[in-house]
Order: sequence, then structure tokens, then C-alpha cells
Amino acid sequence: VSPLTRKELDAICPDRPVLIVNTSLHLAYVNSRTFEAAGIDKNTKDPVGAHYSRTADGELHGEIVEIAALLPVMAKIPPMDFEQLVDSAYACADMFRKQGFTTIVDAGLGLAAHHDDLACYRAVAHNPDFPIRIIACPMSDIYQPGIAW
Repeated sequence: VSPLTRKELDAICPDRPVLIVNTSLHLAYVNSRTFEAAGIDKNTKDPVGAHYSRTADGELHGEIVEIAALLPVMAKIPPMDFEQLVDSAYACADMFRKQGFTTIVDAGLGLAAHHDDLACYRAVAHNPDFPIRIIACPMSDIYQPGIAW
């Protein structure tokens, strides 16, 4: 299966930014509006260790490879409020539980949900109603060593 293209996503949603992120956070697919909102165009240099896939003529393909290239896009997404974040954590955990998972790992704590993700995990991790266990690996300089859960 070939990756989604910017043009395919433009055809589906030409007027609003679209971002589809692979669960690994190592791949994402965007439309033209998303590139515009993030200030990325065909002349944008690839970040070190990451890249914006391009067509043979140098145009942006729509595939973003690796987190360093995804960060300018993620920075334009308004953060969820705390209640939305907690509700999302429950919805995701329940989806994983239904698939048979008992534990999940967030290997990029601090990258996607801004500063509230640690507070969210604190709110749900010790709740007996939360359907799975969470292992979180902080990846941001906003967290200090020795932080208490």
C-alpha cells in the first residue's frame, strides 16, 4: 500500500488542515492546508534526521517522516483542554483493552499533548476504573528528573 498523498487529502478536504499520524509518531500524512498553516513549502529544508517526502519534481508529497519534521505541524494544533485530554485517554485505553492489550507505552510523553499530558496520566493512572496500565517515557525538557507520579 502506498502512502497517502497531499493531493488525495486535498481532494477529500480542500478547505481545512488534515493531519493523519501513524501511531508510531514516525510517519504522518497532511494536505496542502496543513503545510500552509505550518509554514512548510517546497523550499523548506528537511530537519536533521527527518524529511518531508517529495515528488520527482520537488513538490511536497504529503508524507512527513520522523518527529523532527512533524513538530512544526504539531505546534500549530491547539491543545485540548484538560477534560478533553482525560476523555481521550479513557477512549484510547478502552479501544486498546478491547483489542486485548493490558499495558500501553507512551514513548514520547510531552511531544503530542503539550504540557498537560503528565497531569492527565497522573489523573488516570491510579484510578481503578482506568482499563489498562500506562508506562510513560518523558521526552521533553519540561519534565524534571525525579518527578513524583
